[in-house]
Amino acid sequence: MEELAKTNDAVAMKVVNEWQDCVKEVFTLEEKLKEAKERQRRFELSTLPAMFDEREWKGLVLTNGRTVIIKEALHVSLAKGAQREEALSFLRESGNSGAIKQVLDISGDNEDIQHAVDILKHHAIEFEKKEDVHPMTLKSIVGELLGMKEGSTTRFTLEELPKGLGAFVERKAELK
Repeated sequence: MEELAKTNDAVAMKVVNEWQDCVKEVFTLEEKLKEAKERQRRFELSTLPAMFDEREWKGLVLTNGRTVIIKEALHVSLAKGAQREEALSFLRESGNSGAIKQVLDISGDNEDIQHAVDILKHHAIEFEKKEDVHPMTLKSIVGELLGMKEGSTTRFTLEELPKGLGAFVERKAELK
């Protein structure tokens, strides 16, 4: 291993000390930014929506002309396991079976993967078949079922949906 230099060079020491101060400053600023983002998140997701609900406000026009509204965003994702099967059954029963797509995961060489499922079985190549729904399609369907899409009527409440859909509505303050 190479031997490291040792020095009493004042210029070098000053530059290294400035660099160390810079590293400490960046760390401190990053911590402050993390705290500020958490405070912002609490205002947007909790404090402001609760205040608007309490006052029964739809929006607020500020003295500078900007507006604050509470926007609702639907979040949905298919669970795994039994809850997933429950969610897929719900989609079929609610008339949305066309959104469910068949997905085939295949293990093997590229040449083998080109064959159809019956050929895979014939060649004893392992494969897994599962059903899935594209995330944006799922969000659109659930939004429609909840009456959140323009022109749709409420057919279900959030509580009536299967837990396997992982559906929740996030209410967030927005400044325009």
